[in-house]
Amino acid sequence: MKRILIFILIYIFQYNFVFSCTLWGCIGSSVVDGGLLIAKNRDWNENSKTTLRIISPIKGFKYLAMYGEGKEGGVKGGINEKGLVVFTATASSVKKENRQSEGKGKVRMILSECRSVDDVIKNQEKYLSGRTHFLIIGDNNELACIEISPDNKVHIERKNNGTLYHTNHYLYSDFLSFNEMQSESSLKRCNRVCNLLVSKTAMSLEDMIKISDDKHDGMDNSIWRDGGLNSKTRTLMNMTVYIPLNGFPRVYIKSANKWEQEKAGELILNNDFWNQDGTIEIKK
Repeated sequence: MKRILIFILIYIFQYNFVFSCTLWGCIGSSVVDGGLLIAKNRDWNENSKTTLRIISPIKGFKYLAMYGEGKEGGVKGGINEKGLVVFTATASSVKKENRQSEGKGKVRMILSECRSVDDVIKNQEKYLSGRTHFLIIGDNNELACIEISPDNKVHIERKNNGTLYHTNHYLYSDFLSFNEMQSESSLKRCNRVCNLLVSKTAMSLEDMIKISDDKHDGMDNSIWRDGGLNSKTRTLMNMTVYIPLNGFPRVYIKSANKWEQEKAGELILNNDFWNQDGTIEIKK
């Protein structure tokens, strides 16, 4: 009986966090030549699919979206035509039954209605309420990491210079009590992305791409997750955005849906780019 109980506890703590993501960014002097670098690795069920879409709302700004197909899908992050980037991550350290699940369309609202980090934060009752999760948002002047608790409290870290990152558990001291569970994967990815971000005084787009591809901690606990025998979770897409102080944003995409050939490519978000609509095909 004791051995069975130990097995159950290991299963709960190791595999309860099957859906997860890694978010990170640099701003100002932490970026070669200045500006913003910001990224997300989307980890989800290996049988699901993540695509890249240009979405044109009836009212508001166009945006390039990391889009999850299927029942648990929708907009998981992206960049709008005004140069605002938003990425989200699941608060997996909170039991599912205790998380707020309202406000699923808030990322779409932010991308279609906001021009800057400041726009989002000044209107946080509208944009940062109703759902327990984590966000990293940025423009070419500011970077912010946001935690939203199950009781709708909000913690915001803002920087004009430096780095920020997040995985799937609460990081900031005033919110640590909201962690009901812990995950080896979330902890290891968090520590690894932190160490990689401080390994250089200033990061380039190429440096950020190397971080997204990092497999230092194995199939289930690395920033880029291939998925192990006991987990159906793997990395489906990386989106890394570079917004320079002057010039058009550059977006690197790596797509790794299970039933498709892995592809990686770069987009320049110039005026012609925003004249498109619908799904964007990634060219190798």
